[in-house]
Amino acid sequence: MSNEKIKVHAISTTDNFLNWETVFSEIAGVELLPPIDKNNINNIDIKKRLRQILIISLPILEFDEVEEDIQNFLKKYNFKTIITNSLIIKKKLEKNKNIIGDTIVLFIDTESNLYSLKRIRNLILDLLDTSDIIKTFQKTEVIKINIRNMFLFTLCPCDFYIHLDDKDYRYYLNKNAKLNERIIANLRQKNIYSIYIEKQNESLFFEETLSKIQERIQLKNVINFKDIAKLTTLTFSVIGDYLKFIGPNDSIKDLIINYNNFLMKFFENNSKTFNKTYLFSFPLEHIDYYERASLLVLILFNISKNMNKWTGNKNFQKILLSSIVFDLYLDEDKFPLIEQINSDFYLNLSNEQKIYFKKHIELASKTANYFNTIQEADYIIDLHHCDQINPDLSKQVPIISSLFFLTNKLIEHIFVYGFSKVSLNEILEYLTYKYSKSNHAKALDILIKSI
Repeated sequence: MSNEKIKVHAISTTDNFLNWETVFSEIAGVELLPPIDKNNINNIDIKKRLRQILIISLPILEFDEVEEDIQNFLKKYNFKTIITNSLIIKKKLEKNKNIIGDTIVLFIDTESNLYSLKRIRNLILDLLDTSDIIKTFQKTEVIKINIRNMFLFTLCPCDFYIHLDDKDYRYYLNKNAKLNERIIANLRQKNIYSIYIEKQNESLFFEETLSKIQERIQLKNVINFKDIAKLTTLTFSVIGDYLKFIGPNDSIKDLIINYNNFLMKFFENNSKTFNKTYLFSFPLEHIDYYERASLLVLILFNISKNMNKWTGNKNFQKILLSSIVFDLYLDEDKFPLIEQINSDFYLNLSNEQKIYFKKHIELASKTANYFNTIQEADYIIDLHHCDQINPDLSKQVPIISSLFFLTNKLIEHIFVYGFSKVSLNEILEYLTYKYSKSNHAKALDILIKSI
């Protein structure tokens, strides 16, 4: 990958050019070149680069004076028209609407009420988000992280990439570039939920995420279900990605215990938050494993706080740990949830798939076992998967394991069939039909009453 900065050219008056210097001085990875004289456009020779920006920042009357030269200039360099805040100029440039090239062009009518440096700066940042700089990596040279983890940073701790295909990755944001919710929202709009970093940066990245989520938990004043749901999902994303790439250690153990205490305190102080409609305010943004795990632990904590024998800290800890790791090592692309909810799911797997599926259970149990002060989480995980691999509905299991299993079944069906009162009632009817006469009957009754 070339480290060359994105070049910015401006056909602009002297005063306006100074304004552009201010705008681009705050944007990492770009370089504003000397202004192009509007009266000398035909003599300009621009080197073809992978990525560059042309700004035409003039009043409409001045644009009219050089319209023909600008039209020829755009054709010569195969520029791509991106945006204009002048309908007049837009109509004049309709003939160029099919031009496709490597350079983005902004037509700015400096006398328009729509013109503001802040607005234009944000537009430029949006355009830069789609950088076409490509780098090739071997799979072992990069790791995939959840884009939620980016919410913890205001500046990129390292270079971020988007996976294209095979070994090609698009350079997305460079180290120390500014990060905000708008940039992450742009990824979501493109159905991109994972970002890649180079393997050599993983220790730096994950240690920083761990530190920042601990700070977020200490400072966060959560007062409603939606906020606690978002924070729980973000925390689980940090813990989950850390466990997958770094592995369990005392630092991650401290985070799990701290978040468990934080959640317990929230439930003690906000019992009214969990009314009969709380489920429907759960923010589904990615519809992924971390949201499933987050909703699972919140429902189970809500149930647990009303059961006297479960109110001990140790019980909450094992629920939390089990919820984080039970399917952490299962590739959702290889085993879609819509297939997992089928009662014959495991029987229909190939021998190779069955080996992989069992391996993810072993990894989850092994991870849970590392936290030896949080006992029985591995037992909950194993019993949960027993119902998938070798269902025996007459086998007696502890009620906490039964609730874990049933609640996860509820959530799996919600994620597949949708989040509405109608779908929820249908799912509960299905669970009642399937499990009301099994060893899960008591747990099923508790679950239904809690929601």
